[in-house]
Amino acid sequence: MKEIEYSQRGIVKLIGESASEFPMWSITKYLDDICNHYNKILQIVRTCIYLQNGDDSDLWVAKKSVSLFPDKSFEECFTFNEENYVKLAIKAGDPEQFWHIVTKYVRPVVFVKKYDNFIPLVDLINDDAIKIRSLSYNSPPLFDIEGVLGTLIELAYAGKKDAREEEEHIARQLGQSADNYRRIAHASQIINDERTPEGVKVYANKALSEIIAKQEVLNRRLNIRVANIDRKV
Repeated sequence: MKEIEYSQRGIVKLIGESASEFPMWSITKYLDDICNHYNKILQIVRTCIYLQNGDDSDLWVAKKSVSLFPDKSFEECFTFNEENYVKLAIKAGDPEQFWHIVTKYVRPVVFVKKYDNFIPLVDLINDDAIKIRSLSYNSPPLFDIEGVLGTLIELAYAGKKDAREEEEHIARQLGQSADNYRRIAHASQIINDERTPEGVKVYANKALSEIIAKQEVLNRRLNIRVANIDRKV
Protein backbone atom coordinates (compact mmCIF):
# COMPACT_ATOMS: atom_id res chain seq x y z
CA MET A 1 0.00 0.00 0.00
CA LYS A 2 2.77 2.46 0.87
CA GLU A 3 4.42 2.11 -2.54
CA ILE A 4 1.09 2.77 -4.31
CA GLU A 5 0.37 5.82 -2.18
CA TYR A 6 3.86 7.21 -2.63
CA SER A 7 3.51 7.01 -6.42
CA GLN A 8 0.35 9.15 -6.41
CA ARG A 9 0.92 12.30 -8.50
CA GLY A 10 -0.53 15.71 -7.79
CA ILE A 11 -0.02 19.45 -8.15
CA VAL A 12 1.01 21.76 -5.33
CA LYS A 13 0.57 25.53 -5.71
CA LEU A 14 3.14 27.51 -3.74
CA ILE A 15 2.99 31.21 -2.98
CA GLY A 16 5.91 33.33 -1.82
CA GLU A 17 6.56 36.82 -0.56
CA SER A 18 6.18 39.88 -2.79
CA ALA A 19 8.30 39.49 -5.92
CA SER A 20 9.63 43.00 -5.38
CA GLU A 21 11.55 41.63 -2.40
CA PHE A 22 13.60 39.19 -4.54
CA PRO A 23 15.48 39.31 -7.85
CA MET A 24 14.55 36.74 -10.48
CA TRP A 25 17.62 34.63 -9.78
CA SER A 26 16.31 34.00 -6.25
CA ILE A 27 13.13 32.51 -7.73
CA THR A 28 14.97 30.38 -10.27
CA LYS A 29 17.38 29.20 -7.55
CA TYR A 30 14.42 28.12 -5.44
CA LEU A 31 12.90 26.13 -8.31
CA ASP A 32 16.24 24.56 -9.25
CA ASP A 33 16.88 23.41 -5.69
CA ILE A 34 13.38 22.07 -5.05
CA CYS A 35 13.67 20.01 -8.25
CA ASN A 36 17.00 18.57 -7.12
CA HIS A 37 15.73 17.88 -3.59
CA TYR A 38 12.65 16.16 -5.04
CA ASN A 39 14.83 13.87 -7.15
CA LYS A 40 17.08 12.94 -4.24
CA ILE A 41 14.19 12.08 -1.92
CA LEU A 42 12.64 9.88 -4.59
CA GLN A 43 15.96 8.08 -5.12
CA ILE A 44 16.18 7.42 -1.36
CA VAL A 45 12.58 6.26 -1.01
CA ARG A 46 12.64 3.98 -4.05
CA THR A 47 15.90 2.45 -2.82
CA CYS A 48 14.21 1.58 0.48
CA ILE A 49 11.09 0.22 -1.23
CA TYR A 50 13.24 -1.98 -3.46
CA LEU A 51 15.17 -3.37 -0.51
CA GLN A 52 11.98 -4.01 1.44
CA ASN A 53 11.12 -6.58 -1.20
CA GLY A 54 14.18 -8.58 -0.18
CA ASP A 55 16.46 -7.92 -3.16
CA ASP A 56 19.68 -6.27 -2.00
CA SER A 57 22.33 -7.39 -4.47
CA ASP A 58 22.03 -5.15 -7.51
CA LEU A 59 21.51 -1.47 -6.77
CA TRP A 60 24.07 0.90 -8.29
CA VAL A 61 24.47 4.68 -8.36
CA ALA A 62 26.19 6.49 -11.23
CA LYS A 63 29.40 8.34 -10.46
CA LYS A 64 28.10 11.31 -12.43
CA SER A 65 24.95 13.42 -12.23
CA VAL A 66 22.45 13.69 -15.04
CA SER A 67 23.70 16.40 -17.37
CA LEU A 68 22.06 19.81 -17.09
CA PHE A 69 21.62 19.88 -20.88
CA PRO A 70 21.72 16.24 -22.08
CA ASP A 71 22.78 15.86 -25.71
CA LYS A 72 21.92 12.15 -25.78
CA SER A 73 19.04 9.97 -24.64
CA PHE A 74 18.95 8.83 -21.02
CA GLU A 75 19.83 5.26 -22.08
CA GLU A 76 22.84 6.46 -24.08
CA CYS A 77 24.10 8.58 -21.17
CA PHE A 78 24.02 5.68 -18.71
CA THR A 79 25.14 2.40 -20.27
CA PHE A 80 26.51 0.02 -17.65
CA ASN A 81 30.24 -0.12 -17.05
CA GLU A 82 31.16 -1.15 -13.52
CA GLU A 83 33.96 1.43 -13.34
CA ASN A 84 31.42 4.25 -13.65
CA TYR A 85 29.05 3.08 -10.90
CA VAL A 86 29.09 2.35 -7.17
CA LYS A 87 27.26 -0.70 -5.87
CA LEU A 88 25.22 -0.43 -2.66
CA ALA A 89 26.99 -2.55 -0.05
CA ILE A 90 24.68 -3.86 2.66
CA LYS A 91 25.87 -7.16 4.09
CA ALA A 92 29.56 -6.57 3.39
CA GLY A 93 31.67 -3.63 2.30
CA ASP A 94 31.33 0.11 2.85
CA PRO A 95 28.05 1.80 1.81
CA GLU A 96 29.44 5.31 2.49
CA GLN A 97 30.32 6.17 -1.12
CA PHE A 98 26.91 5.12 -2.45
CA TRP A 99 25.07 7.38 0.01
CA HIS A 100 27.58 10.21 -0.41
CA ILE A 101 26.74 10.33 -4.13
CA VAL A 102 22.99 10.17 -3.53
CA THR A 103 23.17 13.01 -1.01
CA LYS A 104 25.87 15.29 -2.40
CA TYR A 105 25.67 15.01 -6.19
CA VAL A 106 23.31 17.47 -7.88
CA ARG A 107 21.20 15.01 -9.89
CA PRO A 108 22.08 11.46 -8.77
CA VAL A 109 20.61 8.38 -10.44
CA VAL A 110 20.20 4.94 -8.81
CA PHE A 111 19.86 1.90 -11.07
CA VAL A 112 18.71 -1.69 -10.74
CA LYS A 113 20.86 -4.23 -12.56
CA LYS A 114 19.32 -7.64 -13.18
CA TYR A 115 20.82 -9.91 -15.76
CA ASP A 116 21.04 -7.78 -18.93
CA ASN A 117 18.57 -5.17 -17.69
CA PHE A 118 19.87 -1.87 -16.31
CA ILE A 119 17.07 0.50 -15.43
CA PRO A 120 16.72 3.61 -13.23
CA LEU A 121 14.70 3.31 -10.01
CA VAL A 122 13.17 6.73 -10.70
CA ASP A 123 11.76 7.75 -14.08
CA LEU A 124 13.11 11.29 -14.24
CA ILE A 125 11.58 11.95 -17.66
CA ASN A 126 8.00 10.68 -17.46
CA ASP A 127 6.13 8.92 -14.62
CA ASP A 128 8.10 10.34 -11.69
CA ALA A 129 9.26 13.63 -13.21
CA ILE A 130 8.79 16.91 -11.40
CA LYS A 131 7.22 19.51 -13.68
CA ILE A 132 6.74 23.25 -13.27
CA ARG A 133 3.23 23.66 -14.67
CA SER A 134 3.08 27.42 -14.24
CA LEU A 135 5.18 30.24 -12.86
CA SER A 136 4.12 33.80 -12.17
CA TYR A 137 6.68 36.38 -11.10
CA ASN A 138 4.01 38.95 -10.34
CA SER A 139 3.68 40.04 -6.73
CA PRO A 140 3.52 37.59 -5.02
CA PRO A 141 5.30 34.81 -6.99
CA LEU A 142 3.23 31.66 -7.64
CA PHE A 143 4.44 28.21 -8.66
CA ASP A 144 2.36 25.22 -9.76
CA ILE A 145 4.55 22.15 -9.33
CA GLU A 146 3.51 18.65 -10.38
CA GLY A 147 5.10 15.44 -9.18
CA VAL A 148 4.81 12.56 -6.72
CA LEU A 149 2.53 14.09 -4.11
CA GLY A 150 4.18 12.64 -1.01
CA THR A 151 7.52 14.19 -1.98
CA LEU A 152 6.06 17.56 -2.98
CA ILE A 153 4.13 17.85 0.29
CA GLU A 154 7.22 16.96 2.30
CA LEU A 155 9.25 19.68 0.60
CA ALA A 156 6.51 22.31 0.61
CA TYR A 157 5.97 21.95 4.36
CA ALA A 158 9.66 21.68 5.31
CA GLY A 159 10.17 23.77 8.42
CA LYS A 160 6.54 23.87 9.53
CA LYS A 161 6.34 23.22 13.26
CA ASP A 162 2.71 22.27 13.91
CA ALA A 163 2.28 18.77 12.43
CA ARG A 164 -1.38 18.45 13.42
CA GLU A 165 -2.31 21.79 11.86
CA GLU A 166 -0.32 20.83 8.76
CA GLU A 167 -2.20 17.53 8.38
CA GLU A 168 -5.57 19.19 8.72
CA HIS A 169 -4.66 21.88 6.19
CA ILE A 170 -3.47 19.35 3.60
CA ALA A 171 -6.55 17.21 4.18
CA ARG A 172 -8.79 20.22 3.54
CA GLN A 173 -6.92 21.02 0.33
CA LEU A 174 -7.36 17.46 -0.88
CA GLY A 175 -11.00 17.33 0.19
CA GLN A 176 -10.28 14.39 2.47
CA SER A 177 -10.33 13.52 6.13
CA ALA A 178 -7.02 13.72 7.97
CA ASP A 179 -7.06 9.91 8.18
CA ASN A 180 -7.17 9.62 4.39
CA TYR A 181 -4.39 12.17 4.08
CA ARG A 182 -2.17 10.05 6.35
CA ARG A 183 -2.39 7.26 3.77
CA ILE A 184 -0.14 9.40 1.57
CA ALA A 185 3.12 8.02 2.88
CA HIS A 186 5.91 10.35 3.97
CA ALA A 187 9.48 9.50 3.08
CA SER A 188 10.37 8.93 6.73
CA GLN A 189 7.57 6.35 7.06
CA ILE A 190 8.93 4.33 4.17
CA ILE A 191 12.55 4.62 5.29
CA ASN A 192 11.70 3.44 8.81
CA ASP A 193 9.54 0.53 7.69
CA GLU A 194 10.59 -2.59 9.61
CA ARG A 195 11.48 -4.28 6.31
CA THR A 196 14.18 -1.71 5.51
CA PRO A 197 17.65 -3.05 6.44
CA GLU A 198 18.88 -1.35 9.61
CA GLY A 199 22.09 -0.03 8.05
CA VAL A 200 20.15 1.51 5.19
CA LYS A 201 17.79 3.25 7.64
CA VAL A 202 20.72 5.07 9.25
CA TYR A 203 22.09 6.43 5.98
CA ALA A 204 18.68 7.13 4.43
CA ASN A 205 17.43 9.04 7.49
CA LYS A 206 20.61 11.10 7.60
CA ALA A 207 20.32 11.92 3.90
CA LEU A 208 16.64 12.85 4.22
CA SER A 209 17.33 15.11 7.21
CA GLU A 210 20.03 16.98 5.29
CA ILE A 211 17.75 17.53 2.29
CA ILE A 212 14.79 18.70 4.38
CA ALA A 213 17.03 21.07 6.34
CA LYS A 214 18.20 22.70 3.10
CA GLN A 215 14.63 22.96 1.83
CA GLU A 216 13.56 24.53 5.12
CA VAL A 217 16.07 27.33 4.60
CA LEU A 218 14.74 27.98 1.08
CA ASN A 219 11.12 27.99 2.23
CA ARG A 220 11.93 30.41 5.02
CA ARG A 221 13.87 32.81 2.79
CA LEU A 222 10.99 33.16 0.33
CA ASN A 223 8.35 32.74 3.05
CA ILE A 224 6.75 29.93 1.05
CA ARG A 225 3.16 28.91 1.83
CA VAL A 226 0.98 26.21 0.28
CA ALA A 227 -1.94 27.82 -1.56
CA ASN A 228 -3.52 24.67 -2.96
CA ILE A 229 -3.02 20.91 -3.41
CA ASP A 230 -4.68 18.84 -6.13
CA ARG A 231 -4.49 15.07 -6.35
CA LYS A 232 -4.27 13.94 -9.98
CA VAL A 233 -6.70 11.18 -10.98
